Amino acid sequence: MSIANHVPTLRGWLVLAFGLADALIVPLLVPAYDAPKPREFSWGIAIPLAIGTTVSCLRSFRSCRAADRIVAVLTGLFAIWVFYVSLYRTA
Repeated sequence: MSIANHVPTLRGWLVLAFGLADALIVPLLVPAYDAPKPREFSWGIAIPLAIGTTVSCLRSFRSCRAADRIVAVLTGLFAIWVFYVSLYRTA
């Protein structure tokens, strides 16, 4: 067993990039407590980001490598949490 089996492939790195984008972009779209409701452009950014994260996680999970599956599961759980918190704050 070599070290290459423990490193994610390009799909895994793409999933990590989507997770990083979730962590950096989605909290900026959430308004403050005393601010008005979010506008349409924030939903126009959050929805494609959520779809891209979901699709990349599912495609990476179907990969043969265990590293890609682990990255997909962890990033998917993190994305679910980020979007849940952002929806809870905007509701």
